[in-house]
Amino acid sequence: MNEEILQNINHRIDEALDYSRQMVEDDEVIEKVEQLKNKVENYVREHPIQGLAFGLVSGYLIGKLLSSEDH
Repeated sequence: MNEEILQNINHRIDEALDYSRQMVEDDEVIEKVEQLKNKVENYVREHPIQGLAFGLVSGYLIGKLLSSEDH
């Protein structure tokens, strides 16, 4: 039974990795990410204070989410 569960998990992981590889290699996805990057860069150039504030708040929240309180 345990061997079957492990094989099922491995199969699902392989499928997820294959899907991820396809997404990364998809030219349309790459173009959309590039467009989003350009929009963010333009926004930060036009609104530097808001961009800095957003970056600080985002960094703080991500740090809190990733840090473990259970040490």
